[in-house]
Amino acid sequence: MKHVVLLADLGQTTSEAKVVKWLKKPGEKVAQGEYLLEVETDKVTMQVEAYVGGYLREALVEEGHMASALAPIAILTDTPEEHYERPRAEAASMAAAPHEAPVNSPNAPSHHSGDLAVAPAARVLARELGIDLRAVAGTGTGGLITRKDIEQSARARGASKPMAAMAALVTRSMQTIPHFYMAADADVSAAERWKENWNAAHRELSATFNDIFVRAASKALR
Repeated sequence: MKHVVLLADLGQTTSEAKVVKWLKKPGEKVAQGEYLLEVETDKVTMQVEAYVGGYLREALVEEGHMASALAPIAILTDTPEEHYERPRAEAASMAAAPHEAPVNSPNAPSHHSGDLAVAPAARVLARELGIDLRAVAGTGTGGLITRKDIEQSARARGASKPMAAMAALVTRSMQTIPHFYMAADADVSAAERWKENWNAAHRELSATFNDIFVRAASKALR
């Protein structure tokens, strides 16, 4: 019997993960609950376990490539020799993903958004720049939207790509990445006296508290 392993739901703010490493090879026996692979999102690295025991027959997403949440990532069978068929959706997905293309290539395997074929790098850049993919004409093979198409769209609408990307990244980091803050009291009277004495003797090379903190940090990290 064939069993299809899906990538788990990654939450409301994460729609895909990168396959970092396969922990099992095709043909190897897998016990229920045993880890199959390691995936990475912008928040966490985690391991995906087999929900049923069997034999890993096929890894549907290569290392370094992106997998969408709830998408098929592996096929298991009860016995190592039994015949199985890949469902149409999986076959089409694999056919659209050239094995030699790295995940950060402009022409990397496409991820579909509705009826749109979008390269992963293009999807990320569009999200950072706030560009609606439905308004972009793809120039890649079969109408694939590439990173170059997104950059051209940004220029056409007069967006400042570096500034827009920076603003989007800062906003996304505040919204999706856990933050914590620390505060501590410190007696800096000795540092203040040193600063005053130094500045009195070296007016051309005046020091600030920033200079003192950087010096202290560098000494602590040695």
